[in-house]
Amino acid sequence: METAGLFCSVSLGSTRKLADQITLKNGDRVTGAIVKKDGKTLTIKTESLGTVAVPWEQVVTIQSDAPLNVVLTDGKTVQATLQTLTPAEVVTIRNADEQRAYERLLRPGWGQLWAGTATIGFAGTQGNAQPGRSPWL
Repeated sequence: METAGLFCSVSLGSTRKLADQITLKNGDRVTGAIVKKDGKTLTIKTESLGTVAVPWEQVVTIQSDAPLNVVLTDGKTVQATLQTLTPAEVVTIRNADEQRAYERLLRPGWGQLWAGTATIGFAGTQGNAQPGRSPWL
């Protein structure tokens, strides 16, 4: 993976809690931890609202304190903190957990991604007929 210098920022001696922030077209700001951007939705986990899915077309800027995995429009993947990234530059965003899950799907081991069930059954019957006797005789 490449690291793009234009997206990187280093913060030394900061005591504030890590928080990502997105700014929407209407001026609202959502603060939390960016989880992922896939397709047309950006998912961010907030303390007060829980997990929030925001339509990508409503996002104006993205800022992150924690490194994110970003797939750019030219196909390159970079890992960096984001400082005022514009949505037009981004195809996909994944936090570390989402990136591990994505990579697991790309190269699954022989025992991964398989699921199944097994059942054991027993059936028995017993009738009231006596050997050698027929009820029709």
